[in-house]
Amino acid sequence: MKKHVHIYSSSGPDAGALGYILEMSPTYSSNNFTCNEDDFLEQDVDPYDNHSDEHNHWSHTFIEVQEQDDPTIVYKLEDIMNSNDGRGVWGISYGAWDQQVWESSAYKIGLKTTDQTFDYYWKLYANRPIDDIKESMDMHIHDHKQDDPVYREYMYTTFADYLKQDEIPFWKLQSAFWWGWKSCATDDDYIKAKEIAKPTEYCDYPADIWIEDVFNIDLLNLCNKIQCVYTLEMQNAYDFWVAWAKEQIK
Repeated sequence: MKKHVHIYSSSGPDAGALGYILEMSPTYSSNNFTCNEDDFLEQDVDPYDNHSDEHNHWSHTFIEVQEQDDPTIVYKLEDIMNSNDGRGVWGISYGAWDQQVWESSAYKIGLKTTDQTFDYYWKLYANRPIDDIKESMDMHIHDHKQDDPVYREYMYTTFADYLKQDEIPFWKLQSAFWWGWKSCATDDDYIKAKEIAKPTEYCDYPADIWIEDVFNIDLLNLCNKIQCVYTLEMQNAYDFWVAWAKEQIK
């Protein structure tokens, strides 16, 4: 039996939801996932988003390590997970994965991207409104570029017009962060950006268990595979999330 569970999805937000549901099991003592019930009343907001604004939060080290194909630093992932005395559920509801080899004390659950989960990502993550644009830039620079001052200056200069706006959809920032734009995106770039964002192949995440469709999980069977206690509360939370998520992407 492995001690922990780690969840990764190249779409992102569905990992946050499944992590929250699995962490409800009495098997686990970690507290890494969330469900903000107030966010269910908002438009284009993910209640299960487990981003952290805390500068020294474990997730910032995790994202740094997972986005590098460097086996010499993988031990940091194990150190983070084993900092929890009991068994735990780990993962982040965003970020890329480039570590190709990870022998872990965790069952590694990979969520494959489907048309529905991509639409879920686009609705609640990429298309969500950002009203503190500098803060969002700074979080990206901290998480993914480890506060590189040269990159920070490039972002502030090249995409200065973003910083003058009161609000923009997050996909415009993503076009600068990841998708190769060298100037600020416009509304006319929407379709192009969405096409680029949709993955054409699966990532290098070294999963022990691949879930083909996160909206159609046999939760009891999954719990048996990862050797955790299954409860009706978990099933109800999963059924609620699936129904709510599908409602968002109608």
